Amino acid sequence: MHEEHRAAYSIDEIAQLLGVSRDLINTAIRTGRLGSLKVGRRRLITKDQLDDFLAQASRGLVSLRNEHAPLNWAYAPEPVLTGT
Repeated sequence: MHEEHRAAYSIDEIAQLLGVSRDLINTAIRTGRLGSLKVGRRRLITKDQLDDFLAQASRGLVSLRNEHAPLNWAYAPEPVLTGT
């Protein structure tokens, strides 16, 4: 996993990289939170798909912990404070 030029990773590699279980990665893929591609019988996650997932997670739009979250993440923007 130390090869910077790799374009895609296996589910096991992504789970190890993120420090989560394989089941959580499979759930994220199944629910549409994490994109993946099927190559033959293998399921791969591209670097771009992982980067997109991590960017959404850092903004609070997606979480691995809530497997029942909707596929279209709705979030409330920060409140706008108005002067009174």
